[in-house]
Amino acid sequence: ETGWLPSAKGRVVFLECSIRHPDVIRDELEALRQSGWFAGAAGVVFGDITPGDVNRQRLSGAALQEGRAAVAKLKRDFAAKVDCPVWDGYPYGHIPRNFAIDFQREVAVSEAGELKFQ
Repeated sequence: ETGWLPSAKGRVVFLECSIRHPDVIRDELEALRQSGWFAGAAGVVFGDITPGDVNRQRLSGAALQEGRAAVAKLKRDFAAKVDCPVWDGYPYGHIPRNFAIDFQREVAVSEAGELKFQ
């Protein structure tokens, strides 16, 4: 954690990344979690997380399938460790068709666990 990291308390955190090895993604999420940064967050939303190799190169074929499975598992493991709702698959990030995130609008989490843009 650095002094530049904004507080996640009471906020919905949107995460995405492109062409990273699943072990690196897992380690980065775990470091943030262990630092307490997600404590008090209202929720976490995963957008596109594209697995890559250790040299940040694109994967294809069986390696891409294995990478996607590893990313899905690290997201599930992460969700089990944080004390807030976690959503997966929000269409934003480094993908051909994605939703814009309007940072001028508030996001709320309903009692049913639904993500609602105000």
